Amino acid sequence: MINEIISMNGYGLYVWSAFSFTLISFGSLFLLTKLQLLKEHDTILQTEIKKYQGRIIKHIGDAIFAEFSTIEDAANASTNIQKELKHRNTVFGGKDQITIRIGLHYGQVVEKEGDLFGNDVNICSRIEGTALPGAIAMSQSVQENLNSGFYQNAYGAVKLKNIPIPISIYRLYCDKHEYEQERHEDLLHKVS
Repeated sequence: MINEIISMNGYGLYVWSAFSFTLISFGSLFLLTKLQLLKEHDTILQTEIKKYQGRIIKHIGDAIFAEFSTIEDAANASTNIQKELKHRNTVFGGKDQITIRIGLHYGQVVEKEGDLFGNDVNICSRIEGTALPGAIAMSQSVQENLNSGFYQNAYGAVKLKNIPIPISIYRLYCDKHEYEQERHEDLLHKVS
């Protein structure tokens, strides 16, 4: 029998990053800029994940897969990451922007040799793909267990790749202002 730990209370945060670069040249300057942006991206994400007692499971290219002990910690880390990146992008004024999508899901995971496995890990990674650039998407299991201090709107039931049953997905907003700036009808139009 393989010794595996099943975490019944694993709150998953899956962060996948999409960079928007200003292409200066095809030479080493572009590669250097990209590597500098990746380092800055990692620093911002790692700081917020650590601040909310998250554990980085692994880096997958420019993506980070992390686990939290509470849904509120995962939501706070996610909203703070997006706020930090929006502030950073404003300072840089349209040049060398870092824009990421974040997916949150709550479910059962199997831990083996420091990594997490299971259907809920796959669902979490698929939820990330439903998020708008610069936004946070979460499953119904997160939404149902999240305290009322967060602003959210429903995307509706979404068919995820290789997941047989559609999953109810919600957008988690960084703050009240962001929430009030987007009508529910506009959100549905953006994701359809």
